[in-house]
Amino acid sequence: MSVYAGRITMCIIMMAALTSVLHAGPVMECDEGDYDFGELDNTHTIKHDFLLRNSGDAPLTIKRIVVSCGGCATVTVGSNTIQPGASTTVTFTLPLTNMRGVVNRTAIVISDDAKPQNVALRVHGTVFDRVAIDPMWVSFPRIVKSEHASQIVQIRSHEEGDVFQVVKLSTDNAGFNVELLPQDDPTTHRIRVSTTSSLDKPGPVAGKIHVITDHKEHREIVIPIYGKVVGAISVYPEKIIVPPNINKVLSTRYIDVSPGNIRKFKVLEVVVPLPSMEADVTPKGSEGYLIRIGNIPSGRELNGKDIIIKTDLPDPDMKEIRVPCVTVNVEAIKGSTE
Repeated sequence: MSVYAGRITMCIIMMAALTSVLHAGPVMECDEGDYDFGELDNTHTIKHDFLLRNSGDAPLTIKRIVVSCGGCATVTVGSNTIQPGASTTVTFTLPLTNMRGVVNRTAIVISDDAKPQNVALRVHGTVFDRVAIDPMWVSFPRIVKSEHASQIVQIRSHEEGDVFQVVKLSTDNAGFNVELLPQDDPTTHRIRVSTTSSLDKPGPVAGKIHVITDHKEHREIVIPIYGKVVGAISVYPEKIIVPPNINKVLSTRYIDVSPGNIRKFKVLEVVVPLPSMEADVTPKGSEGYLIRIGNIPSGRELNGKDIIIKTDLPDPDMKEIRVPCVTVNVEAIKGSTE
């Protein structure tokens, strides 16, 4: 054998030995770890099988599978142990209920591959509502007793042939009135939601719109309603959050005082609990006042104390409006960062 042939033989032996080392032990591989389900409505459930292969020379054990969205998907494996040269399926099941827009979910398969190597299995696509509700909930952030507010909710079929009728319309809160408007489009229903004079107690209010239809998959549609009834005037925020005494810095907060049932009023004075603090009152015309509270010290010095806003209103509850100062719990912050 020539020296040249001997060198070639040696190289082949070394490459075989290197290949043997590289593939010693289990090796997990997945040729197609990405599945695009395209565009589907949210009545569907995605079910797709991924193929995992052990290209090593020892049995591969799948230890666990972690899904990016927690409990939104179910991932099952055909066999937790894969023999050399064999394969198993990983079934990814994803219900699209309540999803909309671009959806991207990933499952990480963790094994005893010696590299180590985790395999990512990705399912993605675009989800739309077969029956779309716009808006998904109705919000009345500022309800004034003497004024009636209303909003329009649209319920629309995504497909032209998917036509349905509203059989019954109701609300569980007498403070709101619901009315089905005439149709301009057979695939779209419009509902007018209005406040009523029975909403006279200041504070948060809530309710639900119940829409009964003859749609085979959406027999009942429930639309939440949220709102807040304001009194004579509205003050926001209702309390001042004081930062903990960590950096010993002074802060600034703003209080908005706007008309409610009473349109015209005056802020006469703002009393701060500490002499070092500042209070500047800026009129906003018919929109009320913006109050700047400056030099707010951090720590517990202000806890339990009030900022007092004095007005010209005759109502004793509105003559002096108290905005409490609340200090953030330092222990709670430390606990959340540990």
